[in-house]
Formats: sequence, C-alpha cells, structure tokens
Amino acid sequence: MTEQELYERVVSVREVIDTLVGVALEMPATIELCVFTGKLSAALDILMVLEGGGAPVHEPCEEPHLLEN
Repeated sequence: MTEQELYERVVSVREVIDTLVGVALEMPATIELCVFTGKLSAALDILMVLEGGGAPVHEPCEEPHLLEN
C-alpha cells in the first residue's frame, strides 16, 4: 500500500464515521447512545486531523526511520 492509498482509506473511513455520527444524532437519545456517539465522534476528530494533514509523504532528503518494536 502506498502513502496515497493509506490516505485515501483514512478519508473513506472518515466519511463513513461522519455518516454514522449524523445518523446517531437523529436517534432518540439514551445514555448508551450518547456514550457511543461521543466515542465515535472522538474517532472522527482524529480522522479529520489525519485527513487535514494530507498523505504522509517524507521529505526527499529524509532518511527512512526504522521503528523499534
């Protein structure tokens, strides 16, 4: 998977979650639904930030970083 494909999947997931939050907000409120919608909205916030940042492409002079487990 390329960086652009990863970004496109984030956008796709964000769109789905945005729709789910909209639908949940139209349902009769219950404590459980409020907690569910709040958690889903938190995930939406994160995805919106990732989408706003664009595809995660490195600078041409940047060396690849080996992530430690």
